[in-house]
Amino acid sequence: MLIKLCPFPEDALPAIVGWRSDSDVNRYIRRGHRTLTEISEWYRDYFSASVNRLMAVYREAELIGYCTIEKMDVEERNCEVGLLIGAKKYWRQGIGGAALRELLRIVFADFRMHRVEARIHADNVASISCFSRAGFRLEGRLRDAKSKDGSYVDLLLYSILEGEWAGLPGIRTNEPKQSSDSTASVGTSAAGQPRAPASAASHL
Repeated sequence: MLIKLCPFPEDALPAIVGWRSDSDVNRYIRRGHRTLTEISEWYRDYFSASVNRLMAVYREAELIGYCTIEKMDVEERNCEVGLLIGAKKYWRQGIGGAALRELLRIVFADFRMHRVEARIHADNVASISCFSRAGFRLEGRLRDAKSKDGSYVDLLLYSILEGEWAGLPGIRTNEPKQSSDSTASVGTSAAGQPRAPASAASHL
């Protein structure tokens, strides 16, 4: 099974509306950006900037989610990433992990970033597991960093550095730059079980 990442097509934005309107899917993401008008403005205004990218996640030919690359600083060579698998029928099949690994290949090999960050809800166990398996390390806790249902929740700051990514098993740092359409295979754990997916990273 191949997972493909490519620039998100504007005519597929209604899919994001559906995902962000689902209470299971939107549990750990930002409020707002729910209607097609809001999503379209987000797409055209925010992601038209060269420092931000919205990528579609495909399983074979089926659109199942999206990921983000944000705040790319070409001088300091750092950015922030997020991932959302909106098609719930594909949760817990290792797809989130495969998409995240391909996303890291893009930011490190293609965009030449040195440091990549992710901010994750402290109670988002699936995302914590997924990002940790991909090589991210916990750097700290941002206390009461986000309001949710009338109270505040902590965000966990994770990061991975270029050298740490290059040292992961199976990484080939001398591969030529690929096109914006790239693919990755779904992997399994050492025990042969599907890897846990990220249902949603916090910063989306």
